[in-house]
Amino acid sequence: MDQLKVFHNPETGKDIILDPRTTLRAEHRLNTVMRYAINHAFSLHVAQRQASRNDYPLIRQGFDCVPVITQDTASTLLRHLKTEYLDKQHLEHPPDQQEFPLIEKKLFMGLLEEIFQGTVDDMILSYFQSEYTVLFCSMIVTYPVSEKDITFKGISFKWHSDVAPDYHLKLLVHLNDAEEHKGGTQCINREHTKRFKEIGYVFNDLGNRLSDLSQLAKQFNIDHEETLLSPHTGEAIIFQPSNVLHRGSWPAQGPRYLINLGLVPSRIPWRQMVEQDFEAIVNNTESIFPELKVVI
Repeated sequence: MDQLKVFHNPETGKDIILDPRTTLRAEHRLNTVMRYAINHAFSLHVAQRQASRNDYPLIRQGFDCVPVITQDTASTLLRHLKTEYLDKQHLEHPPDQQEFPLIEKKLFMGLLEEIFQGTVDDMILSYFQSEYTVLFCSMIVTYPVSEKDITFKGISFKWHSDVAPDYHLKLLVHLNDAEEHKGGTQCINREHTKRFKEIGYVFNDLGNRLSDLSQLAKQFNIDHEETLLSPHTGEAIIFQPSNVLHRGSWPAQGPRYLINLGLVPSRIPWRQMVEQDFEAIVNNTESIFPELKVVI
């Protein structure tokens, strides 16, 4: 697994050096050095609840698209986003993507109460096998732009996995329908992603991310399937971002509005943790994983 490999990137005309050890380094830093593995182990040790099933697509393939909030809730959140932020900007040429905090506590807690119940709560519990909490949150607006105008944030729209703990979930809660903006998210399942990790692509340099994996897959004989998820209003894409290759599909005809939530295991239920760490959570709009000084 430690042999360097070379791939000629047809998108840039330059060679990419693929180092399979990048996966081991990234996983060691997040899981061991930053203590997320021991946090998960302790959360498992004290867990009292059990999921009713363990065969969810989230577990089998690493991703799913599920309804999480009502259209009324989505409309309320979208109205808040527009009145508190977007309508006050008066930008003639907005950037390709913007992120804002959801600092209204009543709205934030109401959102979580609506999401973390029933099947969705059971699905998350089935994955972590423990309680869980929110680590970060942001409201994201993505605008349609031409390929040449995409800024550095466009790296999220090329194939990648997040440099994140093994046991981490992300929810992308959509506030408007994919039919309105013609955007979405593409995912590759855990099994096929593992093959790309083994050749050193997944945690390679950000500038080496690819929009098209076909030539890379052909060179290294990797069979893979790309699944496009196009959520309706109130649905969320829930996935394992460090274990699943994914890429955003740029909206083609209007802005895409969503809420980005990051979850990690916790020794106590999310309500207590969010009450305790509310300010840190809602202001972590850049999805940062802090080094854990104590077990969450």
